[in-house]
Amino acid sequence: MDSGGLGLTTSESASDRAAARVNAYTQQRENRLASLSSKPDEESRKDFKKLYESAYNENEKLKSNLREAQLELADIKAKLERVAKVN
Repeated sequence: MDSGGLGLTTSESASDRAAARVNAYTQQRENRLASLSSKPDEESRKDFKKLYESAYNENEKLKSNLREAQLELADIKAKLERVAKVN
């Protein structure tokens, strides 16, 4: 009966050790993630602002190019209609 008790204690201590390793790993991971996310908070805001401004400026240029292309297309369509009427 003592050996059964020792076997149970051994398995409990093995599971306790495994749980302790998991907890230690989890704590280390949480600490790493916390340090990564807390340090560059100000920098990441600036980076996102720069990215937003860059994307916004590019979007405005593309809108301008699209308007020019639409005007050119309308002009070409009008010319084609005039040529079609003449022929």
